[in-house]
Amino acid sequence: KQFRAGIDAARNVDISTYRNLRSPIVICGMGGSASAGDLLKLWLRHEYLGVSQFEIVIHRDYHFPKLERKEGVWEPLIVTISYSGNTEETLSAYAQARKRQLPLVAMATGGKLKKFAERDGMPFIQIPKTGIQPRSSFGYQFGALVKLLEKLGIFSHESQKVLELEGALKSEHLEEAGKKIAKSMLGTIPLVYASDAWKELAHIVKIKF
Repeated sequence: KQFRAGIDAARNVDISTYRNLRSPIVICGMGGSASAGDLLKLWLRHEYLGVSQFEIVIHRDYHFPKLERKEGVWEPLIVTISYSGNTEETLSAYAQARKRQLPLVAMATGGKLKKFAERDGMPFIQIPKTGIQPRSSFGYQFGALVKLLEKLGIFSHESQKVLELEGALKSEHLEEAGKKIAKSMLGTIPLVYASDAWKELAHIVKIKF
């Protein structure tokens, strides 16, 4: 159900001035917030090779990533995500993006990030504040990111595919399977292996462990 709530959160955000972007999309966040960007990057690489010009760059740090300027206009869209809205690294990236006057979208449940976005007149995606652990709010951020790319014209009707997961994923069955796996792993240290093509997914699994 988080997917639907995330899509709805991004539905009415005005980003009409950003629709002609032809540059990387830089997602700034930590932990689960960055993981939603990882999954989006994986999806683009495997299913949408024709839109490779919309490279997804994940930035997990203070300040701002050093990206090489490409030919022509270089104005990457900066998406700053923090579940609490108070993550220091994300706030630092937001401040740097504002200083450079780059296209910017903020996403949070509230906190300083919401305050700064409203102060600066930047597009803000309000994530539902449910009190859960940030890493457990993965679906909110991912649903919102997919809808954001739709609004940018990068995707067409991909949010519908995400909404179908609400019925396809049987959480009660998955929870039971998860308990069995957890029991079998008792007393062990899990090591996650993957090819380079699936490294983002392996990192997400590691975070979940």
